[in-house]
Amino acid sequence: MIAVGVLFVIAIIVFFFPRRNAPSSAAVQRHPATPAVQPTPQPTLPPMTGYDPSASAPSAAAASQAPSASPAQKAPRVAATYECRSGVKFSIEPDSATVTLDGRNIGAAETYYHSAYPLRPGTHYAKLTLRGYRTETVKIVVRSGASDNNADVKLKLQRVY
Repeated sequence: MIAVGVLFVIAIIVFFFPRRNAPSSAAVQRHPATPAVQPTPQPTLPPMTGYDPSASAPSAAAASQAPSASPAQKAPRVAATYECRSGVKFSIEPDSATVTLDGRNIGAAETYYHSAYPLRPGTHYAKLTLRGYRTETVKIVVRSGASDNNADVKLKLQRVY
């Protein structure tokens, strides 16, 4: 009787826990020609430099040719332009404003109060947003001949009532 119980336990173990290094005969018989599925590699995108928010607005010629279903969008108003050699710091009031640089959210303004966010040479646009406040856009030009190493963006966002 004990021998039958031991054989029963061994049969259950073999059935429910097959060997890992060899496929079970049932799996081979059911799917003899199934190819191995390999994950598709995801493309990596280059960093966004030279982003111009006014490029998304339609031109006057395109607006005149298109049906007048919606009015043409205006380019965002640039509150200030800054020049620097390598990076930008944000002194924004309130300091919990969200910073979007070249269309990419980089975090809260308070994060870049003491340490600069590094930038590549070229023109960059920073959008500063906070619920209940007017959104502001600033232009940052990074070039080797600039007088300051880091641009210090100082703005007080206006409350919207």
